Amino acid sequence: MKPGSVCVEKLKITMEEIEGAITAFKEKQRETYEELLQEERIVTLEINALEKKLDNWSSSQPTSIQPTHPRQTAAQVTSLHPAVLAFDAFVERTGGHRGGWDDYDHQTFVRVRTRHSDKVGFIEAAVSELPTRSRDEIEAHEQWVQEYTKLNEAKKAAINEWKQQKKDSNNKGDEMGPGLNVEEVHSQRAEILAKEREDRLAQLAVWKVQQQAKREEAEKLKQEQELERLKEIEKARERQAAVKAKAQQYIARKVQEKQVLELQEEARQNEERARRMEATKEAKKFRERDTKTISKKQQRQKFLELEAMEKERRLQKLKEEVKITAERDPTRLLKLTAGWEERKKAGVGSGIAAGAAVLAMPRRAIPSWRQGI
Repeated sequence: MKPGSVCVEKLKITMEEIEGAITAFKEKQRETYEELLQEERIVTLEINALEKKLDNWSSSQPTSIQPTHPRQTAAQVTSLHPAVLAFDAFVERTGGHRGGWDDYDHQTFVRVRTRHSDKVGFIEAAVSELPTRSRDEIEAHEQWVQEYTKLNEAKKAAINEWKQQKKDSNNKGDEMGPGLNVEEVHSQRAEILAKEREDRLAQLAVWKVQQQAKREEAEKLKQEQELERLKEIEKARERQAAVKAKAQQYIARKVQEKQVLELQEEARQNEERARRMEATKEAKKFRERDTKTISKKQQRQKFLELEAMEKERRLQKLKEEVKITAERDPTRLLKLTAGWEERKKAGVGSGIAAGAAVLAMPRRAIPSWRQGI
């Protein structure tokens, strides 16, 4: 792989990583905004429910208190204990003896609370047993139960104390003096409840202002986050555009370099092709020359072969002309040769001289160690 291809691949991988990071950031922001919108919807629903509940409390009329005993007279009711009034006001203010919950949820809560002694384990079990209630609602109901139990115990203690005082008074034979009648007690309770309603309405107004401020702050924070997100997206786009521009410049430069290399390669190929053509021509000339040389050698070789064959033919012919055929005659071994016969004829006048000449032929000396053998 060429160095340019490696750089292009690295740049491509970098751009893909940037695009992946931008996509992940967008997905994360989308999930965050969806969670915030969901929480906002839940908070809005809770606020509407609380407002309706508070409106119902503010519009409700105080219920009349009937005498707790059918034979109880006005002379017997001197006053109500503050603990009793506090308990009754708490029950009426918080939605009854179940704290505004329905009977099933409240009984389930009490059953789970009785079964668990550990508060942490109790809360977890209550969340599991009451799927329609949130953890905050369960913890708030737990605080309400504790306050309810505390006030109820105080009420019972006050009633027992009043009963004990009444018993002691009856034992002594004392008569209770004139006290407040039932209408006055009702009037006092109505005043107390009206004052509590005014306090609750004031608290509600403050709470609404606080919630409005919180919503405005949340909206402002949301707008700032959206603006920051848009800035981040714009920066990411600018970075991507810069990287893309660099990539395009790099690609253009590489394309130009590639074109130059292609032109150089084409020129080299043309030069090589011309050299090959020239070499082909030279090779053709050499082959033609070699062919002529080989042809001449073959012709000369053929000529020499024909000449040798002609020479052989002439020799064979001469051999056939001078061929001597001699019959086998063992007696010829004892006969004198034709030359000897001629020499004999030549030596007839000189006698032994002719034979002596033959015997006086030069010979090599006999070594001393062979003499006499």
